[in-house]
Amino acid sequence: MTDDRICTPHKAIRGIADHLVDHLAELEPRSRLTRLARIWANRLGTPTPEQLDHSPGDGWTLRQLAFHLTGSTYYADAVGDPS
Repeated sequence: MTDDRICTPHKAIRGIADHLVDHLAELEPRSRLTRLARIWANRLGTPTPEQLDHSPGDGWTLRQLAFHLTGSTYYADAVGDPS
């Protein structure tokens, strides 16, 4: 617990990872979204159907994640038209 907040180990790891990505952006001033898109494109570009339908643990399969993220526009919709 820090500052009266309780974090799960996974949330703490995500926070550290985000912090590292932010500092990486200072060293390599490319868009964070461009890097993330490249990672997803690499991950989704070569798997076999069996790999798409396999989960490395108890979570979603790669195919399920891809479909979930495709429909995930909540934050963009919340921002609205950026122009």
